[in-house]
Amino acid sequence: MKNSAYEVLSVLEKIAEERRGIKPKFARADVYLTLYYIYSIGPLGRLKIASMLGLGEASIKTLIRRLKEQQLVETDIAAGVYLTNKGEEYIKALLSIIPPPKQLNLRELAKWDNAYALKLKKMAKKVEKIGIIDIRDNLIRYGADAALIIAVKEKPVLLGAEEYYHPELDKIANTLNTQLDDLILVSWSREPLKALKALIEEALDLVKEAIKW
Repeated sequence: MKNSAYEVLSVLEKIAEERRGIKPKFARADVYLTLYYIYSIGPLGRLKIASMLGLGEASIKTLIRRLKEQQLVETDIAAGVYLTNKGEEYIKALLSIIPPPKQLNLRELAKWDNAYALKLKKMAKKVEKIGIIDIRDNLIRYGADAALIIAVKEKPVLLGAEEYYHPELDKIANTLNTQLDDLILVSWSREPLKALKALIEEALDLVKEAIKW
């Protein structure tokens, strides 16, 4: 799939959009995770997807129907929901823009178990146009209880009122296989699924905003 980042993200927006004045109970993060889980695990049944996303079966039926409209998945009575060739190309393109989050335990830096982190390539300098506080506030608004924003410079540093280095930041950067000028988002919640979805939603917003620059 040779589509631009804008075109790739637009598909997510379309699947999760409000229709006829009715907003679905799933969001862009649920679309991302559904495709990623099927890609990484294999065909999945509706009930399994519902359990993994914490959504009701009716919402999953709507989500799958919209994925089928985009020709990204098909269903089989025995196997469940599986990716089409177009769907496999699409999720690969999406993961090249927003890699799958990694689950981490940050007991020294923040005393968090089951936090989630992901990297955005070459985005560290661009966040200055948005503002660290806004990014953190957005992560909270999307469902995280707490968040960290890290820039990969000569060493990975925690961004805030002042830049701060802690040895555990190296662990995060190494786990995500980061490079210079990458941005790392970390989210945590007492309900880990909320932290995961918040992370993806804010990553989508940041990439979408960066496309405009």
